[in-house]
Amino acid sequence: MKKLKFLKVDSNVLGYLPRTIRSLNLDEMYIDHNPLLCDCNSLWLKHWMLDNILALKRLEDIKCRSFNGIEKFLQVPNEKFTCVKNFANSFLAEILGTLFGIAVMCLLTIAIVFRQSIKVLLYFKLGFHPFDRQSCEDYETIDITFVYSEMYEDFIMKKSKILEKFVVCYTTKHFVPGYSWDTNIRNAVHYSKYVLILLTDDVEANIFNSTFAACEQKFEKRIDFLLGFIKTKRNIDEFKVSKGFKRYFKLHQKLKPDSMLFWENLSYKLASSANRIRKENDIELNQNIEDQLFCESNVRETESNCEAYDAFIYYVDEDQDYSENKLKKKLKKIDNYKIISIDQIHPVSWD
Repeated sequence: MKKLKFLKVDSNVLGYLPRTIRSLNLDEMYIDHNPLLCDCNSLWLKHWMLDNILALKRLEDIKCRSFNGIEKFLQVPNEKFTCVKNFANSFLAEILGTLFGIAVMCLLTIAIVFRQSIKVLLYFKLGFHPFDRQSCEDYETIDITFVYSEMYEDFIMKKSKILEKFVVCYTTKHFVPGYSWDTNIRNAVHYSKYVLILLTDDVEANIFNSTFAACEQKFEKRIDFLLGFIKTKRNIDEFKVSKGFKRYFKLHQKLKPDSMLFWENLSYKLASSANRIRKENDIELNQNIEDQLFCESNVRETESNCEAYDAFIYYVDEDQDYSENKLKKKLKKIDNYKIISIDQIHPVSWD
């Protein structure tokens, strides 16, 4: 090739010439009548042609295509030998980039809006629970206490099967006969990490109020300690409950009863407790919840406190007003007795 002296490639469809021709020492060459392109890939050709202009034949017919149309190759200014991205490829790349950005934003938005559901599904599908850890006391061996009416016992039992690996206290199953509602609920609250109350039309207001009063001591540590599940067409304002109960329910109700994942969310919440009881002990704990609610230490404490008094007054909820405000005062006034009542051992603070 180095001995090549004559090159004739005119009247073809060449858009570019190979850079290897720069190594040739030609005496005569014909490159006219080719659809050459005047872009960044051809600027070297212009310089080479100027250096070998004596060997070029038919200069007037050497033309190229530029943005201005067909021009004489050697008359095109150097600054016009530029490359422009392929419009179709550029447009497609921009469209794909835009769509990718939109997809990423949509995924981020979905992740933020449904982050709780995503965490719950991760826990249920993959057993992965790295989030929302909460501390609790060692004596809180009951994961949750359910407060509900007997009419809805089947509903609670059926729905709460998803919580089978947790220690659950049911009012109709574990509350001990012979003790007042206030005593039962206060002990249950004391040993529980959470309390869920089922708000239905058949539950008396004093059940709601006494449950709320018993839970107030836990709100300083866990403001969402008490959970509510409304199973009625009425809203919370239509229930004859204390103002404190209504205010708390409106401000701190985190789990929505109408949510498709309500019970899964509840299970996730219970699993967030830092000192979860070992699973192998759960069955035994579930079978002995009554012993936890009324253990010997509680009984001994009550007995030792009562020894300093002459009389102990026990009454049911509806007799509270008479016993505290009339009977106790009469006994103290007549016989100067030292008297203690059930309300002093387990006081109820009404809002």
